Amino acid sequence: MDVYKKNYKFIAIDTNTNEAMVFKSYNSIEEFIKTVCNETLSHNSIRQRVVDEGYFEFEHLLIKRLLWD
Repeated sequence: MDVYKKNYKFIAIDTNTNEAMVFKSYNSIEEFIKTVCNETLSHNSIRQRVVDEGYFEFEHLLIKRLLWD
């Protein structure tokens, strides 16, 4: 289970296509956003938004932290 917790920390759902991708770091989310969105966010901004609410919306993406208990 520890491998899953380490490798699957965040999910990003494209609300236009209903496709989802899983990420393990804020940096990887930042790189993904750069490739699919018109605007960009820094990994620090991504982190703050996730920490504040557990998820956030950006353009056509919904990004959420995965909870493992």
